[in-house]
Amino acid sequence: MTTPAFDLYSPAFHADPHAAYRRLRDEAPLYRLPAPHPIHVLTRHADVARLLADDRMTMNIMAWEGRAPLAAGDPRARILREAMTSMATQDGAAHARLRKLVNKGFAPRAIASLEASLEKLVRDALAPLARRDRFDLHREFAQRIPVVTIARLIGVPEEDEERFATWAHRMIAAADPLADDAATASGADSIDELYAYLGVLIEARRGEPREDLLSRLLAAEEEGDRLTRDELLSLCQVLLVAGAETTTNLIDLGVKALLDHPAELARLEQGDGALLENAIEEMLRFDHPGKFLNRVPHEDVRLESGDVLRARSLVLLGIGSAQRDERVFSDADRFDVTRDLRESLAFGRGRHSCLGASLARLEGKLALAALMPWLAHLRYDPARLRWRQSLVVRGMESFPLEKTR
Repeated sequence: MTTPAFDLYSPAFHADPHAAYRRLRDEAPLYRLPAPHPIHVLTRHADVARLLADDRMTMNIMAWEGRAPLAAGDPRARILREAMTSMATQDGAAHARLRKLVNKGFAPRAIASLEASLEKLVRDALAPLARRDRFDLHREFAQRIPVVTIARLIGVPEEDEERFATWAHRMIAAADPLADDAATASGADSIDELYAYLGVLIEARRGEPREDLLSRLLAAEEEGDRLTRDELLSLCQVLLVAGAETTTNLIDLGVKALLDHPAELARLEQGDGALLENAIEEMLRFDHPGKFLNRVPHEDVRLESGDVLRARSLVLLGIGSAQRDERVFSDADRFDVTRDLRESLAFGRGRHSCLGASLARLEGKLALAALMPWLAHLRYDPARLRWRQSLVVRGMESFPLEKTR
């Protein structure tokens, strides 16, 4: 069998990866990238779902035998060092400890309490766009809502939200594997500036707790154990980078899906809140905000096919492909807001499933509900879309829209 050509760095792939995903699922469900050290790409739902929940797989990239050493002073070392201290890269008992403590800050009641504030945030962000015939949905709306939401969740004063947003956007750019040197240096500096700011805020909350995430996490205790200052800082940084990016892309890609499928938009306009919630899940299936999730096996892992993923190799789990796998989702390339989505992997599986899933869903629902009356009268030019050139993220850099009346 001829292995298909698969260029992860191609602009055409970034603009529309789904044809390549389909070929890989059919012709090379375990694909090895040409590299000195093993890098495997898995694209079928069964493999991705199983390995997301497999405790033999770690998110710690330092475990990969092909990881190149970084020179002293390289800003990537600062970003990597921070990533290695986060809850996401911890395993076993260390991860379980952090997860128990952090879960106390994400109680459903705490997320629900944000709803009125988020509705106002969405209305305020849309108000200036309502007076214009053209605007950039990504830059002027989708990119702003999640960052400000996380700032408010943490407890950042409103007058500091713009500074917080600037740090977030720089760190998000630096976290991408394809980031250039300038973006990486800017992101590393932003981590230091963010931590200095949050250090002051943490001390203020110790003396005067409030109804915000930082205060809840400072108070969280499990059998006498509490989060350290460094763990708090790391969690806030991860929330900004991972949480904001996912929700921004959910809004952009969800709007694009509805504009591309007017019949589904009409069904949604005639439906109720439950249908909108299901539509959010379908948006996450149909065009997932991620391409690949990195994992490294602690030991050799045998797949159902009989193939073996060697210990310390790099495995790229194609979550965007798994969400379109026709072996699980019938007529998978069809966008259907009423689809049964029990097998969706939208926010992962296993111990590293997304901590902020309920917040992302709430933000997506409020943003799409507010945009709904506009969508039938908006259009875009595909040639003007600017897609992220990223191995990890499926999203845009610019989404220009024009009102038709």
